[in-house]
Amino acid sequence: MQEGQQENNQEQDELTRTVRDGVPRPHGIKEAIKLTGDKLSGRVPLGADASNKTVRKTLAGGSELLAVVKFSFLGSILVLLGAVFIWAGFSGGANWQTLGVGVVVVLLGGWCLKTAIGAFQRLQSIRRA
Repeated sequence: MQEGQQENNQEQDELTRTVRDGVPRPHGIKEAIKLTGDKLSGRVPLGADASNKTVRKTLAGGSELLAVVKFSFLGSILVLLGAVFIWAGFSGGANWQTLGVGVVVVLLGGWCLKTAIGAFQRLQSIRRA
């Protein structure tokens, strides 16, 4: 458990350092494509190549705040909807298809909520930068 927490702390420190100091400007097409890929995959926050710290914090914080709102809302709705499917599957007789759909929807909602928690932790790291 401590290894995962230590790794998470290292990721948060790296994110704080990236937002505070920025990333170097790409000098070639290869570096620009690599930076774009890192932004799309989430390894580098949006706006990490901006000119000053305020812009970097605003862009990165805004994108993480949007992720928190999006995934927490979607996850909450999916968990509630999945609970309704599970309840409907157990009412009367056991309907395995409805139960299966409910379990899948609850698991998907749980993944969304886990993603929202991760985005919230990254938002806190950006706020500390």
